[in-house]
Amino acid sequence: EIVPDAYDILEAEVGLYQPWETWWDEQQCKADGIYLGAGTYSYGGEVKIRKPDSVPLYYHFIQLRKKALDTVMERLPGDPGALVCSISYGYKGDLSDQLKENFRVAGIYHLLAVSGLHVGLVAQAFWGLLLMLKVNRRLAAVLAAGAVVFFMALTGFSPSVMRAGIMCVVYFGGLALRREADSLNSLGFALLVMTVASPFAAGDVGLLLSAGSTGGLLLILPGFNKLLVSALCVTFAATLPTLPILAVVMRRISLAAPLCNLLAVFPASVMMAMGCLVLPLSFSPFAGPLIRGLLFLAGIIARYLTGLVNLVASWEFAAVSVNELYVVRWILAELPVLYA
Repeated sequence: EIVPDAYDILEAEVGLYQPWETWWDEQQCKADGIYLGAGTYSYGGEVKIRKPDSVPLYYHFIQLRKKALDTVMERLPGDPGALVCSISYGYKGDLSDQLKENFRVAGIYHLLAVSGLHVGLVAQAFWGLLLMLKVNRRLAAVLAAGAVVFFMALTGFSPSVMRAGIMCVVYFGGLALRREADSLNSLGFALLVMTVASPFAAGDVGLLLSAGSTGGLLLILPGFNKLLVSALCVTFAATLPTLPILAVVMRRISLAAPLCNLLAVFPASVMMAMGCLVLPLSFSPFAGPLIRGLLFLAGIIARYLTGLVNLVASWEFAAVSVNELYVVRWILAELPVLYA
């Protein structure tokens, strides 16, 4: 019955426990900054909520995110709205467990976590808008980097979005200083910054998948023959390094992932853009019809994605189970490919 606000102080007699069961669960919890869980010591125990004397700046980003989520769910309830919130703002709390499982089977669960795809879209959109407005390129680079940091804060500073965000900031910093940023160095620098700040970030599955797919695009994709279908090459290069991670964490590999990525990434990107536009429009008293129109279209795409993953999940061989020996063999097989 008690719903505390961010940074509220709760006072109660509680019992502490470790909020994980498996080793991977433990790594993920610690990567998220969660080290202990707490529950009231006795059933119906008294819980008091006290407001803090002051709140940090990040509190206001949390409130902005909450405003966006409430606006989406109010006009687009159920799984379609929850899917828009997840892909646009990285909030998966309202998604049904079955839908999450179907996204895993289809091999496109990464779309539900804000990562390089989302950050890249925001960065390029803002950068292109500034150039269209004839803003000085160096100033535009600084402003675009600021927009990326704002988006990182809005989506919760998750490790996967931090990786992409730092790389974008390095890239725009190079433009502002009239220097060219090296992609591999930028990736390494982003991971170094994150793991120095929190070594447990290395246990975040989203970060591992994000860094693995980015590394695949940088190391594997250039080696493909230009005569091959580019979309298939990109999908293969981004997917190959992540397979051992998926095998270790989820104990299975999605055979449908290449096809589903081809069918889902572009629609999900369009839906993400529509969802992100909801926040600035929600501050205008005259934007109601436009918000409803955007969310109507976003809802159509959300239902398409839901139908796609539900269909794929019904296939008998959409995903196969794997074991630890497979993972060892796969890593050994990948090494010559990565360093060829």
